[in-house]
Amino acid sequence: MEVSKLYPQFQSNDRRQQNTSVGEDKRSGIDRRINIDSNLRKDIKQVKDTFEAFRTPTYKDNKDDSLNIESGALSTIPFIRRFVGVQNAIYNHEYFKGFGKALIQIINVKGDWGDIKKAFGEILKLDFKKHEYQRPFGFFRDTFLENIQVKNPKLNAVIDKAYSLDKTLYDFIPVKKLLDKFGNKSPEYLGESVKNNGNIIVKVLGRSFMRIPILSSVFLGLFEIPAICKAENKNKQLIKSSISIISFISCGAILGAIGAYAGAFGSLAGLGIGSYLGNKLANKINSNL
Repeated sequence: MEVSKLYPQFQSNDRRQQNTSVGEDKRSGIDRRINIDSNLRKDIKQVKDTFEAFRTPTYKDNKDDSLNIESGALSTIPFIRRFVGVQNAIYNHEYFKGFGKALIQIINVKGDWGDIKKAFGEILKLDFKKHEYQRPFGFFRDTFLENIQVKNPKLNAVIDKAYSLDKTLYDFIPVKKLLDKFGNKSPEYLGESVKNNGNIIVKVLGRSFMRIPILSSVFLGLFEIPAICKAENKNKQLIKSSISIISFISCGAILGAIGAYAGAFGSLAGLGIGSYLGNKLANKINSNL
């Protein structure tokens, strides 16, 4: 064995042929360790990190607050716009709001379909007529709930009372006084439709106010109650909900009123795009609160 020391390259790593004590050998363990090349270790780490992304994917919020041309264009179609509202509510776990918006979507199928037919007819004829008169919107108007009559006289009285409350912002005296301050002149009437006379601000605001039914605003407010009740800071959530409703309604009403000067298609497109931009504006404001 002493001769083998002259040739270290032929020495055996067998512990039994070495003079190292068992205690020291166990503590050092040199002959049982695997020394991995640093480059190989780096490659193993890269492979591990690559597959780690698939094993534990990072959550990414699908809500995008940036402007999206496709979404804005699709929002001009009432059915899609209302469906997106339902979908967003469910996505945010606001099931009461989602159910309420779905119910409103079903109720408004009649009116929405009529608006689409008018707009499509103008597109086919390339005849976008300018409308000077505005027919006031309503929560019940052009829906399946319009002109309901039952056999029970007391129930009919309740229904008639609900119809009498279906008014717009334009019907309130403070709003009319506001229009007067902007230079409103005597309006003209054609059946239920109204034509505001005065400067462009009066005309656009007048039409916009006639596009905001009070009952619709009330119901949108009711849909926000669960979110307010569950919020830790209820006052802050109340402000956020109010901003969302006001922005959604006002932007849709104003752009819809402007678009109405280009006919039914312009009215429909303006309402859809305005509602879309209103939601984006509300999200932007609320994110900074």
